[in-house]
Amino acid sequence: MSADSISGSLPSTILDTGTIVSRLPRQVHEELRSAFQDSMYQYPPADQSSDPMDTYYDLSGYDDDINKIVPSMKLNFDGPQDLNLDPSAVVWKDSDSRKVCLAFAGNGNSNDLTIIGNHQQRNLKISYSLLDKKVGFTTGGCGN
Repeated sequence: MSADSISGSLPSTILDTGTIVSRLPRQVHEELRSAFQDSMYQYPPADQSSDPMDTYYDLSGYDDDINKIVPSMKLNFDGPQDLNLDPSAVVWKDSDSRKVCLAFAGNGNSNDLTIIGNHQQRNLKISYSLLDKKVGFTTGGCGN
């Protein structure tokens, strides 16, 4: 989905290592959640906790490789750079549980910043060009 599909102007986007899951404008989050639910239809929903994430699935009894279950995702930005997320960045999974949830939350206010959180930034090298006012992404974080 691209920002062009949302009417009106969108608030600014920041990369924040202090925010765990990404925060999206409410309409964008609703469309993302719907597309994610469509792709996960064959897995049973799980009970939800009271945190900002709201789309849970119980993967007990299914393949242990999350990359075979969860869809990949691409975040589109203005300009030539897109951010390809691997499935482990799309969902949050507790280490002792087979429950996963969509690792994105909706903003409460339409003027809130869009935040790309640290969960989506894992395994990425992020470059900043202050001179050109550009941000770039490549795969392979510090451990790769």
